[in-house]
Amino acid sequence: MTLVEILVSLSLLGMVGVLVLQIFLAVNRVSHYGGTRIEVQNATRLAMRRLVPLIESAIPPASNQSAVTRPADGQTGRVLEFTSSIDHLGNTAPDPRNPVYLRFRIRHAGPELWLEQLGGGAPPPRLLGRLQQVEFTNLGDESVRIALRAEGQTRTLAGVTETVSSELTTQVYLPYHLHQAAQP
Repeated sequence: MTLVEILVSLSLLGMVGVLVLQIFLAVNRVSHYGGTRIEVQNATRLAMRRLVPLIESAIPPASNQSAVTRPADGQTGRVLEFTSSIDHLGNTAPDPRNPVYLRFRIRHAGPELWLEQLGGGAPPPRLLGRLQQVEFTNLGDESVRIALRAEGQTRTLAGVTETVSSELTTQVYLPYHLHQAAQP
């Protein structure tokens, strides 16, 4: 083998190496982009899975009171206050013969969502993180609309930083109110 042949073969090997490296980097960026998108979508789905049962447990403490007290009817806010006969923090055992009505607050502070028992004294547990926006709309005695948005940062194939977001909205019907409305 001559020196020219060795140089030609090394240059071809170098070009193939650069091509393989470019393919690897592109696959890595696509994988990271897809992973970030899935992570952000899972954050909104998990938040919805945790919020819906909490809100469905809302029950008015008396027939002349509302189960959801904040935001007011027809209003939207980042805080939801409701009454429930279920102790979501596990501080007391339920007694169906003698229900105790507890007031709870779900609030969005920064990227985190907190559940507090009003008048409970204990520090509130964190429900979730990574949420950029949480809005509750009180649609009256029968339902609450939840709108969530989560975001994450990723790089595109061109190397540009991009914000990936996922938005999820649902309307939660309060079973207690629907049960009361169905009775003659």
